[in-house]
Amino acid sequence: MQYTDAVGAFMAHIDARDFSPKTIIGYRSDLERFRRFFERKYNLGWAVEETTPADIEEFLI
Repeated sequence: MQYTDAVGAFMAHIDARDFSPKTIIGYRSDLERFRRFFERKYNLGWAVEETTPADIEEFLI
């Protein structure tokens, strides 16, 4: 699943659960930062299925 599809589905999910607007903005911002990190690291678009726990750990560090 590509970034735009995954984020769109996730945003629809949290919007349906009545999260606060600030929470939604925060999630979207974090996901966008991770996308940029992943694309710089691998020099290709972020496909969700290709994300490893090590990628997430490296991003958080």
